[in-house]
Amino acid sequence: MISRISLKGTHVGKAFFSTGAVRDKVVVFGGHGTHMVGMGKQFLKYDWSKEFLKQCDERLGLPITKYMTEGPEDELNKTEIAQPAIFINSYLLFQKALIQGTLKEEEIEFVIGHSLGEYLALTVSESFVPLDAIKFLHERAKLVQDCCKGKNVGMIVVLGDYDQLELEMKAIELQFPDKMCDIAAFNSPNQFILTGELEVLLPLQEELQLRGIKTFRVNARAAFHSHLLTQMRGKLKDMLEDMNIFNPKYRIIRNCDTEEYCEKQDIIEGLVEQLDNPVLFHQMVEKIRSYGDYKFIEAGSNGNMPTILRSISRDINVVSLR
Repeated sequence: MISRISLKGTHVGKAFFSTGAVRDKVVVFGGHGTHMVGMGKQFLKYDWSKEFLKQCDERLGLPITKYMTEGPEDELNKTEIAQPAIFINSYLLFQKALIQGTLKEEEIEFVIGHSLGEYLALTVSESFVPLDAIKFLHERAKLVQDCCKGKNVGMIVVLGDYDQLELEMKAIELQFPDKMCDIAAFNSPNQFILTGELEVLLPLQEELQLRGIKTFRVNARAAFHSHLLTQMRGKLKDMLEDMNIFNPKYRIIRNCDTEEYCEKQDIIEGLVEQLDNPVLFHQMVEKIRSYGDYKFIEAGSNGNMPTILRSISRDINVVSLR
């Protein structure tokens, strides 16, 4: 079973299936904020996943398995811990589904990810070697933290009308011209994530709530997809250039522009653009739906993706891997 994980192996090329199976599945990976103490506990009972977790600990040089399964919560919430933890748990959920037969490779047409989830989509498509991706995300998270150092940052979810949100953002930015506030993600027609400095985000949140618009904080200690991260674009590009990156075996829609990934340079370009630009998740899903009727499969720990998908359309068929 462990060969399916391919921890230290090489890319075996694109898979072509001749079974006649219908490719009608879209696997979806969530992003930051989906972590919680206790995640991954189920994988301590399987030999193949225990071996994988052991190698993750060794590659990172820290007890990531302990932080995931036991905490403490404050340690797990650190960006450089949370990001690889989310990746590991979701990756193992995907592998478990393949091993147990609840998900079949020949049925998968697309894999997509929300923010961090895009790295998962690329990894299960064999563009990244899993342990390389985990180490990369740990180092990338430290760079993100460096960009946010000395600033009080965060993220909030807004459930409401985009035109109203845009008006309120323009008004609040006039009051705080030196503070950063960006849209981090377009989740659905009426759900958005804001990112930036809390000096402007919190007054904006209060104003939105006074106008009857629901909001809530994201469990994040960094301003993902904000222009605070623009300074690390060059470093991120260099890091990606140094990685082994292969052509994906599944179709992947990019976060930054809804185009498809095809080869290494597409992947590098897309991940660099994703860094300080919004995730066009709603647009990604609608593009896939324009191709046909697909069943969406979420691989994540807190099950928030079905809610987001159904806020795009109640007609979307979605289930979660557990």
